[in-house]
Amino acid sequence: KDDVRAALDFMHDRYPGVPIWMAGMSFGSWVGLTVGAEDARVSALIGISMPVTRYDFDAVAAATKAKFVIHGERDEITTLKEARAFYARAAEPKELAVIDAADHLFDGKVSEVADALEDLLGDWSE
Repeated sequence: KDDVRAALDFMHDRYPGVPIWMAGMSFGSWVGLTVGAEDARVSALIGISMPVTRYDFDAVAAATKAKFVIHGERDEITTLKEARAFYARAAEPKELAVIDAADHLFDGKVSEVADALEDLLGDWSE
């Protein structure tokens, strides 16, 4: 988490006034999003394959920052049911995209993750 905080400091100092979004995949989503949820400089949280049953994502769920969640329908680490339960208790604003037939690493589905992310962020910024 200290590395994430250092990266935030660097980005904030290097690009003052530019919105900062925090993103992470799997374990990286826990590290990045929990730091981002608590840092006022971060305006959006993007979680991909979030292992919500393995780590404490309560700070992320409670955050009133925009949250974008992308999850694979067949994720073998965190089931879609578990991901949807996290999403249901997460504070607004939030968006969920489910990638059909995708596993935890989105094998063969990476372009669909990119498309989902582009759609989610495009809708949010309009």
